[in-house]
Amino acid sequence: MNKLLYIAIFICLIITSCSDDVIDYDLELDQQLQEAMRHYSPENSHEFYILPSSENLSSVPQDDKNKLVAGKVELGKFIFYETGFAGGALKESGEKSYSCASCHLPEEGFRPGRIQGIADGGIGFGLSGEERTINEDYEESELDIQGIRPLSLVNVAFVKNTFWNGQFGGGNVNEGTEHLWNDDHALERNHWGFEGIETQNFEGVEAHRISINLELIEKYGYKELFDQCFPEYDESERYSSLTASLAISSYIRTIISDRAPFQDWLKGNTNA
Repeated sequence: MNKLLYIAIFICLIITSCSDDVIDYDLELDQQLQEAMRHYSPENSHEFYILPSSENLSSVPQDDKNKLVAGKVELGKFIFYETGFAGGALKESGEKSYSCASCHLPEEGFRPGRIQGIADGGIGFGLSGEERTINEDYEESELDIQGIRPLSLVNVAFVKNTFWNGQFGGGNVNEGTEHLWNDDHALERNHWGFEGIETQNFEGVEAHRISINLELIEKYGYKELFDQCFPEYDESERYSSLTASLAISSYIRTIISDRAPFQDWLKGNTNA
């Protein structure tokens, strides 16, 4: 036993003797990175890149027409994962078989677990969506399938205009393009004056065959949350895809990588 103890102490001494070199090297890299971040930061500080806490809703970038409140974020999260609203499926076998999370999986960075996500017309799942395949009841032309792999939903609260070409949202880079919006049904909603995330979700809920109505809302127990979150909306609009989209957008805005080790490093933990 003594011999083993001596060996263990010897190994510890070797590791300790090397630690100074490792720390010096890391500190040098830290300094280089901090200097580079200060150079590119508009505030001349690497702290500019610290993300707000997803739990501190007032600090999260948001649409002035869709203020973030805890109840609305909670409702949006429920809807995001709720397959019960998959009532617009083309086939009976596709009903209640998909949700937003079918193509935006947390385990895959809120992207599909396969090359293309399949909502309506997909069947199966696997551990992280890798085994979702085509439902044999569907023709290929009937699938709600993504033609291009979607962007991750992580940190999209900081994106001003959404979609690959930035077409959603009436402000920012889309100012001055109003004459083009009426030529596209999806873009007509830019006239409503919401930010990109909200505008894209108005289209997304419809395009991905999600059905939101009072009957389903009551059936699955969400009516009280809709009442709490949207009291300013008349009941004819309160239980609709419009308010559901606003709730989904609220949840998506809180998907922030604020707990990543790099964020800890930015806050001063050089050992993160």
